[in-house]
Amino acid sequence: MIEFKNVSKTYPDGTRAVDNLSMMIDKGELVVFIGTSGSGKTTSMRMINRMVELTDGEILINGQSIQDMNAVDLRRKIGYVIQSTGLMPHMTIYENIVMVPKLLKWDEQRMQDTARRLLNLVDMDPDTYMNRYPSELSGGQQQRIGVIRALAADQEVILMDEPFSALDPITRETLQDLVKELQRELGRTVVFVTHDMTEALDLADKIAIISEGKLVQFDTPKNIMQNPANDFVRSFIGEDRLNRSENEQIVEDVMITKPVTVQRGTSLRNAVKVMRDARVDSLFVVDDFNVLYGLVDFNAVNRNPIDKTVDDIMRLPNFYVRKDTLLRDVTPRMLKHGLHTVVVLDDEYKLDGILTRTSLVDVLYSSLWGDDEVLAPSEDGIESFDVSQIDHLTQDAKSVEPV
Repeated sequence: MIEFKNVSKTYPDGTRAVDNLSMMIDKGELVVFIGTSGSGKTTSMRMINRMVELTDGEILINGQSIQDMNAVDLRRKIGYVIQSTGLMPHMTIYENIVMVPKLLKWDEQRMQDTARRLLNLVDMDPDTYMNRYPSELSGGQQQRIGVIRALAADQEVILMDEPFSALDPITRETLQDLVKELQRELGRTVVFVTHDMTEALDLADKIAIISEGKLVQFDTPKNIMQNPANDFVRSFIGEDRLNRSENEQIVEDVMITKPVTVQRGTSLRNAVKVMRDARVDSLFVVDDFNVLYGLVDFNAVNRNPIDKTVDDIMRLPNFYVRKDTLLRDVTPRMLKHGLHTVVVLDDEYKLDGILTRTSLVDVLYSSLWGDDEVLAPSEDGIESFDVSQIDHLTQDAKSVEPV
């Protein structure tokens, strides 16, 4: 999607801000550029939309060199979010959101529909906020508008230059969650600059660590934490964080990948047969596309007439986790609620696997009774199970005949 090929930037005074940078950013990835002040991270990002012109090398977007594109046209195709939001104070929120679509000569109805849809995505009622001015909004609300303005023209690429660094911690965390949610939902390719390693680890699909204009390491957060490239990376991450990560595992490491399932509409008589043959006391009810609708346990089967179906008695899980959730984050929740099983779902509520107490025995012992200090649990990666999302996520899929 975005390829840096031996890219350098040298200023007239001889300062080499970026030195022979090469990397590939895939479509739909959120890549964080991080480094100390003056490392070249912001310059590297600003070369993508030619706010800074490169000196040597080449940057390609979808295989086309940006040097072959008109700079103004290029910038209109790339969303840009900065720390100060960049909102025009004399324009309404609506006018700010549709600045680029208006330049692209969208019709009024399309712009209205887009602005309303994006405001709803960030929980800002269009009827309340469309005609307000930036000065009438809080700092966090202004930054939300800055984020959705970058999405308004359906640009494939979004650049974000330390957008949340001036905000209070609570607002900052809320907006980080918003970016992750919008990234999953809209599939944009995002390049995000920060100097905060915690923010990078929370947000990124991949992290580019830059020092003195050179790319020191480019990898997933997990791989960087487990295999820092050198002492600079170790010091930048911090020894405390590295020590905490050495024994950390994610759900995917220990989950059962093929839990016993039954299709919707299965009779309890047949469900009991499946339980008996598989020697399990619970079943997971899925459709033809492996979307989870509920679960049935032996107690529920035993309390109901055998002529009912699993749909009649199934219940929703208490919550679910994703494959990349840290075990230390989900384990306290399982213990608190006395759960023996937690479902592992993807973004479309398809069943990836299950996490059981049995599979956690060694991890529980290490984390709760080992030599290391027990860490406070985090809510990251633990999601409320919203049944209303199922039909929405699968309505298109259900119209297709299964192969």
